[in-house]
Order: sequence, then structure tokens, then C-alpha cells
Amino acid sequence: HLSKCIIVNSEYSKKKLQHHYHCKESLFKVLHKGIENKLVTFNRENALQKKIPGSILFVKTDFVLGGLFNLIEAIENIDCKTILLIAGPAAKHHKMIESLLSKANISYELFDYMPPDKVYEKMERSEIFCVPSRQEAFGVANLEAIAMGCKIVSTNIGGIPEAVGCYAWLVEPDNPVALRNALLKAKDTSIENDWDEITRHLNHFSSTAVVLRFKEILEACL
Repeated sequence: HLSKCIIVNSEYSKKKLQHHYHCKESLFKVLHKGIENKLVTFNRENALQKKIPGSILFVKTDFVLGGLFNLIEAIENIDCKTILLIAGPAAKHHKMIESLLSKANISYELFDYMPPDKVYEKMERSEIFCVPSRQEAFGVANLEAIAMGCKIVSTNIGGIPEAVGCYAWLVEPDNPVALRNALLKAKDTSIENDWDEITRHLNHFSSTAVVLRFKEILEACL
């Protein structure tokens, strides 16, 4: 209430905080998280040649909040060939996750923390990026995956719809059946003809655009 300006990373966060603290709407300014300029200009056409058919990438340290259990249930004994790549969970959780994957008859690769460049390499080779989050203020990883030519399957909660726009298949959280159907639809859909529109969408979240937006906010508030 004493601040001249409150900067939040999504319209979702703005509404959430405004409702919780009963502050004036005019105090809030939205500054979406951004992605590196090199991702905006990434050659998605060339990336198609590197994609592993049927590959689904999940990246989240907090794998429970990220909906990994729902994802495993969604692709359990799925008819089409699938490999699940998981990055983020701490090594102490790997034995439990591996047990679930084996019981679900899912081919997988499991990694703990990865630096961004390594994550980008996985994104470049993955057909689908799927983190069916149960809670997410924005979800910038979805933007990074879009930039690397992935099809996005996620949930319609928090700020995720703001990040992905119309370039994703979104379902309700904690709904493995709906998630499974969305994954199958994504697998059967080509996004090659959308590259130009995707680039225009990503330009709104480039690091250059974010810095300019930040400057505008500061000039308006000071």
C-alpha cells in the first residue's frame, strides 16, 4: 500500500495479489519474464531434423507441483512409441520415480539439475514439452521450449496461457485422461507452418522487449 509501483510477472499474479492485499489496480505493472534473443531467432526448421519421434520432455525441480505423476499416468501403456525425458528432480527421488516409470511400462531418461544450455539441447531434440503444472505464476520454460521447436502440452492454470498464447494444447490440472488426449493430438499435429507466427509471439518476450518494458515502467513510476 505504501509502494508507488508493484511489478509482477503475469496478469495472473497481478489479479492474485490485488485480490489478496486489496491494493489499487493502478499500482500493479506487468513485466513478463523473457527469453534470450538467440532463442527468438533460433532456426526451428533445422531443429525438426533433430527431433526424436515420440519424445516428451519434462523439466521441473519440484516435480510434484509440476505434475509429473499425472504425466506418468497419462502415458502409461500408451499405444504409440514414447520416451519420457525427465530433468530436474533431485537424485534422492530418482529411485522412487524410476519405480513408477517401470511399473507404467514407460521408456525414459532421468536427470537431476541441468544448466540452461543442457536443457536447451534436450528441448531441441524433443518433440513435445510437457510440464502439466498444478500451479504456475508464468511458466517461462514453455516459451523456451516453443522457441526450440517443441509442441507444448500443459495446463490452463496461472500464467501459462499468457506465456503460450494459442501455441499449445492446454488441459485442466490433475486430469490424466485429458492430458493423454492432448498429447496424442499434439503428436498427430504439425506446427511447421506456424513458425512465422510463433516468432512474432516470441518477440514479445525477447530480452530486448523485456528491458524496454522495464524502462517504460520505471519512467512511468518515477
